[in-house]
Amino acid sequence: MISILHKALISFTIILSTTCFLSASIYCPADKTIYCHDNRHDLNLTGRPTTFGYPAVLVKYNDNTSQTNSCGVGVVSRLWYIDSNQNNVFDSGEGNCTQRITVLATYSNIVITWPDNKEYTCKEDITYDLPTWTTGSCDVLGVSVDSLVFNIAPDACYKIMRKFKVINWCTYEHNNPNSPGVWEYTQLIKVIEKSPPTIADCSPKTIGVDGDCKATFSIENMATDATECSSELLFWTVEIDLWGNGDKDYVYGHLEKGIYKLAPAKNGENVNITLPERVAVGRHKVYWSVKDQCGNIKTCTTIVETKDTKAPTPYMIPILTTAFEGSDTLVIKPKCFDRGSNDNCTQSRYLRYSFSPNVNDTCRFISCDNAGFQFFQVYVTDLAGNSDFVEVFMLAFDNGSCNTGNLSGNILSSNGEPLQGASMKLSRPTGEELMSSSLANGSFKWNHISIYQDYLVSADRPSSTDQTLDIGDLRMLQEYIIGRSTLSNYQWIAADVNGDNKINIQDLQYLKNLIIYPSKNDSRSNKWFTFYGNDTINSITEVLGLKTSIPIIASEGHLGFTAVYRGDINGANQQEQTGNNNQINTTLQYDLGEWVV
Repeated sequence: MISILHKALISFTIILSTTCFLSASIYCPADKTIYCHDNRHDLNLTGRPTTFGYPAVLVKYNDNTSQTNSCGVGVVSRLWYIDSNQNNVFDSGEGNCTQRITVLATYSNIVITWPDNKEYTCKEDITYDLPTWTTGSCDVLGVSVDSLVFNIAPDACYKIMRKFKVINWCTYEHNNPNSPGVWEYTQLIKVIEKSPPTIADCSPKTIGVDGDCKATFSIENMATDATECSSELLFWTVEIDLWGNGDKDYVYGHLEKGIYKLAPAKNGENVNITLPERVAVGRHKVYWSVKDQCGNIKTCTTIVETKDTKAPTPYMIPILTTAFEGSDTLVIKPKCFDRGSNDNCTQSRYLRYSFSPNVNDTCRFISCDNAGFQFFQVYVTDLAGNSDFVEVFMLAFDNGSCNTGNLSGNILSSNGEPLQGASMKLSRPTGEELMSSSLANGSFKWNHISIYQDYLVSADRPSSTDQTLDIGDLRMLQEYIIGRSTLSNYQWIAADVNGDNKINIQDLQYLKNLIIYPSKNDSRSNKWFTFYGNDTINSITEVLGLKTSIPIIASEGHLGFTAVYRGDINGANQQEQTGNNNQINTTLQYDLGEWVV
């Protein structure tokens, strides 16, 4: 059974075979105008072509939309053609015609809902919101976003400005600055934090003035923003009110210029300020203000005192002498020792002198009961209360009117043992010997003696005490004489074995005989050399300048004699190694009615 379509194709083939030179005919539907919300592929709306000699199944069309916008508004050129070879592509020679379809826009009320402005804490995640809208069926909307971040903001840690731009591609005209179909909006996002920074130190400060009674005014501080929202930068303003009179003499800050500009500091970084002028003594105020990047501010005030903290410089006469002249009591004032003490801020006439830190302790009394050496500490105090002291002493002579003094002491050998046979002598420059005592077990004591201004004290060498000499001393002297070694300090005395103030081969021979025949050859009367003090000796010539006696008035309160045994080179400086001294250390002090050493 042959179908109707099959019959039609047979007829079409017969017609083609008999009329192959005849042109087929196709007629387009009329041009149409529709709206963007219409379906242009609805042929019931746009129309169908009319053909002659071809079945409808061979009629195809292609739409050219190059003259329409993104919303399909414009002119659509529809090419109708007979797809005779059924390849679904228009080929040259195939029957065709063009239909023009005009697509018009329909305007609707577009409503856009923009994201609200928002605030976040620094601990919260910032959401990414986009605008939403309601449109008509023909509208095609697109959105672009441009975000700007501002790290410095007066009312937030930082701000984000999101600029939205929405375009309706159905109505937007790119080259028209006044084109419809475009909307813009900016969303403001703040990241806030309410905890202010912490200023490290607002406690009072003291700055000591220098010798000119002025100070270099230098101060520093530091702040931290220790919360989870800590700022990267802190902004300081520092106002300085010299003398605290309400005037802002200097202002430093991040908004100032030149030397007064303070660059933003990192969290925990010090800020340092040094005024361009030196400041005299006074009380001043420093106002600190620090702001973090979240706009939080912390302030405090520091009291700064530029103060005289330098003690006066005492210049004192180290020893004074006095005597009972028609009075049995002497009144001593501390200022009588002054030799020109001074201070950097207090004039000399306003300095106060006392015998203790108590500025009212200004008197000492000397009677016959405590005549002799008197030791004091004299304090010098300035107007700011700073003080320093020196030790002085006074020698009160009774000139025979009191007759109550006691004097005692001792002499030790270089190894610290009592020096048997030594003696202490008290005399006058006239040669009159007032007192001489041999020392039992190296000590002596004189009781109930008068103390006169011209007394001389000397320590005599021991008369019978022997000192062991050995080959080591001989070797050291020999090495020195041939130039292989040198001597130091008391060895210069010990090496002068024969006491002629020279060191030569005669001393070497003398020492050799003393070692071999100690009792036979040691007939020297000056085998011990004693002198006042403990001077350092650098050559044999300096021995001639040593004092073998000392006036009481020149003793500076300490009677000390050094004794060196001639020939004992090896042990001459033993006191430097062991801490012992070949010295007569005589220090007088009145205690419980007696002079003691």
